[in-house]
Amino acid sequence: MSNPKLVPPCSGWQEDLPRPDELPAVIPALGLDTPNLQNEICLELPRTSALLRGWLIWFVPFQGG
Repeated sequence: MSNPKLVPPCSGWQEDLPRPDELPAVIPALGLDTPNLQNEICLELPRTSALLRGWLIWFVPFQGG
């Protein structure tokens, strides 16, 4: 593990962010919510996560008070 670039280092430091001229170590990803289509006019999102949330509304038990 390398030393932190900040002097004095912050508590809980794990790693520094990449410099502007360096490539990121992890490629960003959206996981399962990746858009199906994206252009200047339209953003199409997948319906699978919305469908699952709709089913959860019907099958979550209601708690009486």
